[in-house]
Amino acid sequence: PLKCFNKRGKVCNKEALGDFDDPIKDKLDHRNKMLSEALNMEDPPWGGPWDGGLMGHIRIANAATASEKQNVIHKVDEYVRSMKDFEKAFDAYKKKATIWQDTIMDFEDDYAVHCRSYHDVSMKCESDWRSGLRWWKAREPLPQCIIGAVTPYKRLPVHHGLLHWLGLN
Repeated sequence: PLKCFNKRGKVCNKEALGDFDDPIKDKLDHRNKMLSEALNMEDPPWGGPWDGGLMGHIRIANAATASEKQNVIHKVDEYVRSMKDFEKAFDAYKKKATIWQDTIMDFEDDYAVHCRSYHDVSMKCESDWRSGLRWWKAREPLPQCIIGAVTPYKRLPVHHGLLHWLGLN
């Protein structure tokens, strides 16, 4: 088959020709070729810091990278210590959350045994029950993971309407 070109001058029938060039790969290959040519030149055309041209830029980048690497290595111990403190605090929180949940369950049992059977909304236990429910609602959802959040509801699938292809749901 003959090559077919679009208005921009690109081949538009690559599949038919069996030519599966990747434009990203081509761009990276071109960059590597330019870099190798610049590195092989005696005096790179673009100057810069320390008058070393491209090699000067590479030396500066390597020095900055080494400096940042030392900075990261220096802060690793502090991060590990902070993470251990955070995990310890989260473990203490989980114990308190378990106690809170047990207390609410006991409160619910107490309400069911001593108050609900009377069906009297004017009783003190009824108002205590309602305020307890408000406290529980204000407290929910309790974190279940040390980092991130668990959604307290199930995500429903999106249902597409008849005209979803027009962007109208």
